[in-house]
Amino acid sequence: MRSLRMLLLAVTAMIGVARADNIAMGVETTEYYPFYHLEGGNYAGFAREVLDAFAAKYHHTLSYKPLDIPPLLTAMLNGEVDLKFPDDAHWAADKRAGKTIYYSKPLIDVYEGLMVQSANVGKGLDSIKTIGTVRGFSPFVYLDQVKSGKIKVIEAQSFSALVKIGSMKEVDGIYISPTIGDYQLEHTFHNPGLLKFDKSLPNATSHFGVSSTKRQDLVKQFDEFLEQEKPAIDALRTKYHISH
Repeated sequence: MRSLRMLLLAVTAMIGVARADNIAMGVETTEYYPFYHLEGGNYAGFAREVLDAFAAKYHHTLSYKPLDIPPLLTAMLNGEVDLKFPDDAHWAADKRAGKTIYYSKPLIDVYEGLMVQSANVGKGLDSIKTIGTVRGFSPFVYLDQVKSGKIKVIEAQSFSALVKIGSMKEVDGIYISPTIGDYQLEHTFHNPGLLKFDKSLPNATSHFGVSSTKRQDLVKQFDEFLEQEKPAIDALRTKYHISH
């Protein structure tokens, strides 16, 4: 009898680990293509294909909940969504203080910094008086200069609008991933190379993974997925022209 009870407990535990879930997936409304964007109101892009593959592997059903950046963070912190993508522990760190948050390993590492007019590459930090950002994104590697008043920040509503003000010289540089900036310049403005990523200026890497305040099991499962399905994920990187 004791052996049968132990066997039943083991089977129950296995079923619990493998069970399919209906997952509320909090995602950004931000136009961040090719990583992600909304297309006809639907979440699309590289991240969508990866997250759908994760759900298919474990027989989950994902319900995508697109939200603006600040409300999305609040929804994750309050447990209103099961998972949030993307997330990085360094974003809005003050709002995370004292909270228990589970973070996955990164799906992608996104390089961010300033794109400037091609003729201004290499002129140094003293040449930067104004920085453009998308509302909700913080150029955190420049926060000391912003706080001291040496640099002024101008916000745009979208990345296409951000690239436009950079192209029209309304700011000295735009804070952006070069993957996003180059895509916008080529496909939206048909002017590739007008702005260049200046590696000599302060830059940073954000680690895009999933997070949760209540589903540590799903976060661990996502880590497992990243490890086991690396070839398939790399193929999607190639499809979307995302560097490894």
